[in-house]
Amino acid sequence: MCEAMDFIRECVSDKLILGCGVPLAPAFGKVDFCRIGADMGLNRRQNRSTTREDVSTPNAIYNTVFRWHLDGRAFLNDPDVFLLRNNNMFMSYKKRKLIAKINHIFGNLLFISDNVEKYDEDKIKVFLAAIDRKKEKCISAEMTKRRDLTVVYEDNEKKHTLCFNAENGRIKRND
Repeated sequence: MCEAMDFIRECVSDKLILGCGVPLAPAFGKVDFCRIGADMGLNRRQNRSTTREDVSTPNAIYNTVFRWHLDGRAFLNDPDVFLLRNNNMFMSYKKRKLIAKINHIFGNLLFISDNVEKYDEDKIKVFLAAIDRKKEKCISAEMTKRRDLTVVYEDNEKKHTLCFNAENGRIKRND
């Protein structure tokens, strides 16, 4: 795989490469951007018999948060898409906004597959905040008891804490 990644880089020279579905280690220093985890599901359910790379919103969140240290070191992180639309979604809007926030804090390349023209004023506001190039700086991310994630990040030199449960999307603290 490492030889294949060397070959691809040699073939495209200085063109940008987005690694998606590639094992992470062989992509180090060979791609400009890399998908860092699982695809997000349209609901919050987690199938306990799957691996951390299977389609699952909790898996996508765990991968995005706990692979943040790769961003800017190995490549620029590409978390999976965030979705704000209402149609064909089986989780609350509050939980969808949380995913947009997480992707903004931890990602460097953001995708959305929604039709943004159909967004209302609030969705536009969330969308613009998520794609704002002024990126928050993650200070720490850890899993606490009961599988809650606590993220401390800095925005305009002010520290914030976001504590949430990746399994069910409940926000415990957001200041």
